[in-house]
Amino acid sequence: MADPVISRAMIEAKARSAFARGAGREDHGFNWHAHAIAVWQEEWDRCERDRLLDEVVDIADACPNEPAAIEDARQRIAANIHAAGVSYGVRP
Repeated sequence: MADPVISRAMIEAKARSAFARGAGREDHGFNWHAHAIAVWQEEWDRCERDRLLDEVVDIADACPNEPAAIEDARQRIAANIHAAGVSYGVRP
């Protein structure tokens, strides 16, 4: 197999940049058969995971003495994760 035209680090950087500007998980622009899609989507998923975890922390900080509000937020976030079909694999 030939060396990739673009490095993994560059694909990940492009995915992070796209995520930051609001691009969706499928907005990579690669040909349907490109191996880079998997790298792009893994990085996009990590960005989404981090965003959701930050949301949980923000909610917990905002209402530290309200466990019901925190649990409600956790349930909503879990539903969003499930609906998005986001995978949370670890970086190789």
